[in-house]
Amino acid sequence: AEALRKFGDGADFAEMGLHESFFKSWGLTNVSRSERPSSTTIAYTSYLLEVVRSRSHAEGLAALLPCFWIYLHVGKMMLEMRANSSKLRPAEFDKWIDMYAGDEFEDAVVRYRAMVESAAQAAVPEERVKMSAHFHRACELEHEFWSAARGLKP
Repeated sequence: AEALRKFGDGADFAEMGLHESFFKSWGLTNVSRSERPSSTTIAYTSYLLEVVRSRSHAEGLAALLPCFWIYLHVGKMMLEMRANSSKLRPAEFDKWIDMYAGDEFEDAVVRYRAMVESAAQAAVPEERVKMSAHFHRACELEHEFWSAARGLKP
């Protein structure tokens, strides 16, 4: 439980720090955190909160895994694209890529996956089926989250 709390606190600190650095570079101060999230964000986060609140520890771990693992994957893919491109992009893109493709984040994801795998090994077969279902549903919701972001207008 302590390792999971530290992992969550570290992820929250790093991501909020990244966002705050974006706001600062854009000259935004007193940014409101009261904006209404998109319906896609609400669906995804509500699902995760419900699983973590009402299901087993192992099911909660499995439901949260796609968020971290997919960000690592996207970060690595974007790092590869950046290495093979001479296109200019906003500095914020590079900061995002550096964070999510970085060794520190990858190490954290590897540790988190190990927690999930350990929980799966200790689970009874019925619970592993539920873990898999939550993992797959969270992957679908993560995909919808990214797809919704792609559709935003500047």
